[in-house]
Amino acid sequence: MSQILDLPVATEKRPTPVTPGRRRLTWRECVISDLFGAWVIIGLFIDGWAHNHQKPETIATPWHGILYSGFALAACWAVSVARRDQRRGQSIWQSAPVGHSLTLVGMIVFAIGGTSDMVWHAVFGVEVSLAALLSPTHLLMLIGALLVMTGPFRAGWADGRQQAPSLREFLPTIGSLILVTALVAFFLQYATPFRRDNYGTWVTAYTDLVTRFAGAGASYRESIQIVGLLSLLVTNLIYIGALLFVLRRWRPPFGSATLLFCSVTALVGGIDGFDRIGPLLAALPAGLIGDLLIRRLNPSPERRVAAYAVAAITSLSLWAAFFVAYQLVYGIGWTPELWAGALVMAMMSATALSLLAFPPALPTAVPAVD
Repeated sequence: MSQILDLPVATEKRPTPVTPGRRRLTWRECVISDLFGAWVIIGLFIDGWAHNHQKPETIATPWHGILYSGFALAACWAVSVARRDQRRGQSIWQSAPVGHSLTLVGMIVFAIGGTSDMVWHAVFGVEVSLAALLSPTHLLMLIGALLVMTGPFRAGWADGRQQAPSLREFLPTIGSLILVTALVAFFLQYATPFRRDNYGTWVTAYTDLVTRFAGAGASYRESIQIVGLLSLLVTNLIYIGALLFVLRRWRPPFGSATLLFCSVTALVGGIDGFDRIGPLLAALPAGLIGDLLIRRLNPSPERRVAAYAVAAITSLSLWAAFFVAYQLVYGIGWTPELWAGALVMAMMSATALSLLAFPPALPTAVPAVD
């Protein structure tokens, strides 16, 4: 196996130097940006918790205050960073640090989405449940927040000096990725196994109880299982996709995968007040196994097979640990064909995603022979 992973392949170009005259964000500036982003994310997940615990559905709530005050402070900080290097005759867009212009664009998009959201509420009322996650104005705010919170990640990406950073050096970058991944997971919270009970032994008794016609219980039960499987695959792509994005650019320090998986899973679990603590713990062994694989196999664009292995085995670890924890706490109602097939499909989807992130090298053009 190690011989296969060590096969030389055509190398790809590393990140190019930044544009002369424009600096990168400093480590301190990135950390502060992450802290303000965390303020927003914590407010968002508290708001999610409030929605799921029948708290008041109005604009003037404490959790909305946390969310919007965090954004206001993040916006002030982003503008102050951009203006710090502004020279006479230059616009703030021209003087902003590398990648920071998109952060300013994100602020504008978020502000437009927030203003539109108030109008939407006045016309259609305040959304609840799934409608709140699919509201067009909320999705516009999501786009803006993604642009803002990826600022430190873009700064790290543009820093050609960082190939194998220490955990301290990488902290702002992985922090930014955690915030963005958590934001995506929040808006897809209806499709995560960490918030679903589709895998338990109760499903058969419940479907037989609430259906009246012959065969209806089996059909309903299959629908519940399908939703459970699709939720697992969606979450698998979110977690593995974020990890592969890092591996495409860096050799991350040990602990990066663990921080990513555990932080995002803890935030998602907090929406329900950690009612399903057992399955949530699956993120810890999966993250540690991912970190061990990264250290041992050293995946990179030049070692693509190693990246495929990391994606597949980490995915298997995550969902195997999930099913083990679910069995110990609640009991699994799925047949072996279902849960084992779900593990294989998760590995297959992770491998397919890794092939997109690390595609095979293009063949060298050979001149035509007359």
